[in-house]
Amino acid sequence: MTKYYLTLLLTFLIWPFTHVKAQDNNTFRQQIEQTIQEQKIAGITWTLLNEGQIQIGSTGLANIEKGFVMHDSQKMQIGSVTKAVLAVGILQLVSEGKLSLDTQIRTLLPELAIKNPWRDNSPILVRHLLNHTSGLDSVRMWQYLNTQVTPDTPLINAFNNGDKSLLTARFKPGSQESYSNMGYQLLAMIIESITNTRYETYLDEHLLKPLGMHDSTFTFQTQSAIPTPTSLAMGYHDLMTAQASPPFLLRGAGQFTTTATDMGKFMALILAGGTVHGKTFILPELLPLLAGAHETNAHKAGLKIGHGLVFSNRDRHGVMGHCRPGTTFGFRAHMCVFPDENKAFFYALNTDSETANYAHFDKLFIDQLKVKPANITEAVKEAMPLKDKTGIYFLAPNSMAEFAFVDWITNFVWLSQTKNSLVIHSLQSKDKVIVPVGMQLFRDITRSNATYVFYQNDENQPMLSYGHRTYQKGSVLNLVLVWSSILLGLIGLMGLLLVGIATMIRDKHNRYANIKPSFYNLIMLALPITLYTQQSFMQFGELTAASFCLAIISGLLPLSLIWSAYKTKAFLKQNKIYWLDMACLICALQFCIVLLLNQQLPIIFWQ
Repeated sequence: MTKYYLTLLLTFLIWPFTHVKAQDNNTFRQQIEQTIQEQKIAGITWTLLNEGQIQIGSTGLANIEKGFVMHDSQKMQIGSVTKAVLAVGILQLVSEGKLSLDTQIRTLLPELAIKNPWRDNSPILVRHLLNHTSGLDSVRMWQYLNTQVTPDTPLINAFNNGDKSLLTARFKPGSQESYSNMGYQLLAMIIESITNTRYETYLDEHLLKPLGMHDSTFTFQTQSAIPTPTSLAMGYHDLMTAQASPPFLLRGAGQFTTTATDMGKFMALILAGGTVHGKTFILPELLPLLAGAHETNAHKAGLKIGHGLVFSNRDRHGVMGHCRPGTTFGFRAHMCVFPDENKAFFYALNTDSETANYAHFDKLFIDQLKVKPANITEAVKEAMPLKDKTGIYFLAPNSMAEFAFVDWITNFVWLSQTKNSLVIHSLQSKDKVIVPVGMQLFRDITRSNATYVFYQNDENQPMLSYGHRTYQKGSVLNLVLVWSSILLGLIGLMGLLLVGIATMIRDKHNRYANIKPSFYNLIMLALPITLYTQQSFMQFGELTAASFCLAIISGLLPLSLIWSAYKTKAFLKQNKIYWLDMACLICALQFCIVLLLNQQLPIIFWQ
């Protein structure tokens, strides 16, 4: 009887707290449900780790057509969050003594033509691939959008297109960070080289199985023709357009199917200091290297944020976390761990939308975990000379070498001074105000810690970095000249179209005959545009009728302009109107020359 009353008393004392916790969880779930409705997301599944407590949840639809609701055991694609899991597989090999972070890539993959101008003093190492400081390009269109790929396409085929510049370091390895999907493809190849096993098979057996991640796999998975409620969720794009998961060439960088439950086990490994069931899985000396930039120029200048061997330090919503976001066809995912507080979250959504505010999900999970706010680094109170830091800065390098010219003319930033702060202006985003916090460090006023750093590179050129991206100070005159060339070129091309249409209608034979070659060339561009609308966007990086026509027609444009200019020259003395035609031709031709010099003509995406 005494035992009965004791149980009743304990129930009475504990019930208010369990009721509050359940109510708190219900409120959180309601917030998630409201958010996916507002952001037009099909469904979400998540895991929260909070000081030993695990919470798994899901809501929304896994398959809209079938009406399947999202389950806690739902299989999801997680895009580049894959890199964090694969990176731990590499660190496991390091911990077992089968590999070293300082092993040179050329000794592990001698079959690849890797070009590194700094090879003698700064060879590309395994650690450089892990933390995106190798200097290698991120991805090419033919590697990304290509339906000719199968799940069994050899990894090396991602580098076998005959482009000798494909694996060229664009900066001194280790000196700065630039995101590289190719780097993680090389890591997958290194695993195969060391283990003599397909990397998917090896990691499934030696990484996922020991962690108890039995519903996860590196092996390619796609949506079944006959889906079940717990099979791989269907992915969706904007307007809820269904997108089945395709195989892709750089699968080492983003091919992984998992569940929220399994990702909870992965995060538990990190929070446990790299141990599993009391056994060392990751060497303790590697743990400080999991997140944060190390030995880059920006880090040496004092900036602490950046990418580590597994995670990136992220300063968001007033907290500091070790995070890894991911995006793939029809899916989004995000994982953050907070080792000092023994907390973590992971979520995956089966909608990749251009308009959704995914950062709002991060805030919901951070608030639910009650992560301790980061200490704010205060701005320097005394006035500082900032004039020398104003000016225009260009990406150095941009993330995709193939679009270097486009990024150069559109993704630059310019800095202006306002009182004791700087304003970063961009064509791509809203203005950012940064304040000095000591030395050459500056803090975005929406962040807690130093966000940007100014430094001089090895050539004593002024650089600006926020860890993940680096900019080099440049000349606004060059940009003005190029933009002037582009505007004049577009005016010239438009003028030729209008003149061609007008003279054709009014039967101005000589004038029409002169500009006919370039006029027809411009009209013919409608052909590849039409063909592109008839094919899948997944074929954008392939040699198709559309891409072939685009290459040929765009490549002929300078020649047709020269021919039209030659024919028009003979009529300049007859009528002043021919000078207008010649001006249009010259404007268009100089634009083509600029594009040719910057390797933008002919327009080719399949190599």
